[in-house]
Amino acid sequence: MADRVTAPHREPELGIGMVAAIFLPLAGGYFLSFLYRSINAMIAPNLVVEFDLSPSQLGFVTAIYFLSFGLSQLPLGVLLDHFGPAKVQSTLLAVAAAGAVLFSIGESVAMLTLGRGLIGVATAVGAPGCHLLVVIPIRVKQLNESHTSFRQSSCQNAIRRVGTRPTRFRTIKPER
Repeated sequence: MADRVTAPHREPELGIGMVAAIFLPLAGGYFLSFLYRSINAMIAPNLVVEFDLSPSQLGFVTAIYFLSFGLSQLPLGVLLDHFGPAKVQSTLLAVAAAGAVLFSIGESVAMLTLGRGLIGVATAVGAPGCHLLVVIPIRVKQLNESHTSFRQSSCQNAIRRVGTRPTRFRTIKPER
């Protein structure tokens, strides 16, 4: 038997198409997360009229998003690490869609609250999941280079900020 010569394993190139295919859908989800944060402020007058909400009920429906968002970040972060961002994010975007549908067809305060809660849970790890999906395919060498440039720019920003403080104080003339 002759030994087969196999081609060396090559990692796929990280092109703009690959980044766009991974990043753009998740960036859209992240954008929706920010939209869901503030949407109640825009539709509050309609909610109050349509559902006859008191200020405390409106505040609760609005706050449940932030409560569920905050309480679910740690457990969902563990799921991101365990199952990977692709599976977790795709599932959570479906949960966010279900919450949005529930909120839109809601006929009671309880349904509005449940819909907002589902949206909050589902969007809690939008940013970390997006970052993980973009960073995972990057080779270690590229990651080290980007980390080095990040450290350099961070140091430059810190130096700029520290350097401007004394200058500002030196140019301000005391009033007499």
